[in-house]
This record gives sequence, C-alpha cells and structure tokens, in this order.
Amino acid sequence: MNKSSIFTLVLVVLSTLFCFVKCQKEKTYLNIALESKEPSTIQTFIRGKWRVRYASGGICGNCQFDRSNLNEYYTFGPRRKILHTVDHKVKMDTIYQWLTYPSSNSDQVHHVMGFIGEGIRSPLFEPVQIKDDTLVLAQPFVGNPDFMLLYLTKER
Repeated sequence: MNKSSIFTLVLVVLSTLFCFVKCQKEKTYLNIALESKEPSTIQTFIRGKWRVRYASGGICGNCQFDRSNLNEYYTFGPRRKILHTVDHKVKMDTIYQWLTYPSSNSDQVHHVMGFIGEGIRSPLFEPVQIKDDTLVLAQPFVGNPDFMLLYLTKER
C-alpha cells in the first residue's frame, strides 16, 4: 500500500466515524397538556409501558415519594386496557372507562380513568401532561383534596 491509499483509507474511516457521531438523531421530547384533551386523544399519547418513578403531593402537599425501587409499571393498551405490575406481579389487569367530572373553578371538565373489575380498589387517574417524556397522572384527579401526582417514564 502506498501513502495515497493509506491516506484515502484513513479519510474514509474518519468520515464514516464523523457521520455516525453527527448523524445520530437528537432525542426530541414530547410536551403536551392532557387535561384539556378528549379521551381518544389521551389514549393515543399514553399507549405503551410506563415505569413509575415517584409520587408527590397528598396530605403533606409537596412531599415526594421515591417509587423507582419498586419496579412498578403501568401498561396502557388498545381498547382501554390497563396492566399494573409491581416486581413482575400483576396487581391489576382490566379495562378502564372514561368518567367526566366538572371542574369546581372553571368550565373545564376532568377526564378521569375509572377501573372496572372485581376486587379492584385502585384510585381513579387523571392524565395531566407529558413533559420531557414523563407522564404525569393525578390520583384521584386534579381538584380533589389531597390528590397525588404520579410521575412515570416511558419504557423503550
């Protein structure tokens, strides 16, 4: 191999490496308020498997509770299906229905997920927003005294 061939080979390798580094897609985050959306739109955005990271609020207001060590997931499937697991144990596998509650301080309504199934004692959920790939669910719903917010990240 002569110097020209080696130079060309090095140039091709460096160009390829540069392209791999520069051509990678930048991660774009979804930011959307879900409170004002219709249930069908909400279902589209929340479909998939979400890991619970932490909860905040409740009686103590700004308290934050780490739940990432619980290995807890919610999976929202088609046709209003919901699966809740903790450490690979199924806690809830059912469907939900959309309930509508009027807001006490505006003309807005709250679209709340109510769970259907025997022996289910889970609270209601209101999808609030997706911000930077984090789904925020109000439990039971915004405006209810002592509601909590659950923060979940989407699994890839």
